[in-house]
Amino acid sequence: MSASVTNDDFIEGLMKKLFNEGTSENKDQPNSDRSDPLPENTDTSYNKRSKVRDLIPIVLQASLKVEKIQQQRNENGDLTGWANFIVPISNLGLTKTILAKYRNEIYSAHFASFIAEVIIYENIDMFINQLSDFNVDSYDSAFSGLTHGTFGLSYVNEKMVFIFHVSYINNLLVADFNKRA
Repeated sequence: MSASVTNDDFIEGLMKKLFNEGTSENKDQPNSDRSDPLPENTDTSYNKRSKVRDLIPIVLQASLKVEKIQQQRNENGDLTGWANFIVPISNLGLTKTILAKYRNEIYSAHFASFIAEVIIYENIDMFINQLSDFNVDSYDSAFSGLTHGTFGLSYVNEKMVFIFHVSYINNLLVADFNKRA
């Protein structure tokens, strides 16, 4: 028996053991008909499908209707530039079960910002109206030195509350104007 045959047999046997090929052990495993070369429980980043990829279509197919936009005011009653908008989870296509399953993904800064931006684009007229609430004095104080960074997100009474600085809307309009010019 040559050494190369032994090595080939060893490698083939190891591959069958690792991937449960040729056995009935993988019949009841999810995705057992997968064509990729690694078993699902292999700890490699390229083998795992991102939960975000499963979550985004759920949210994008929902109505994305905003229930309410609230602007924060300071002790003098002037607008601060900070605001939040409230979206019922049902308008995001979410349920309590989905929230529990995708908790880490939903509360990530990237996902929250992505969904918030889509919601704003879908409801842009509501958000533009918020800018018209600023008078000259409150506009200067609200926008001087403050800019939108990322969206905050919280969950209250089956509603998602997104927190942002209204400079985001202003920047969006300026960018849109510059594209058209």
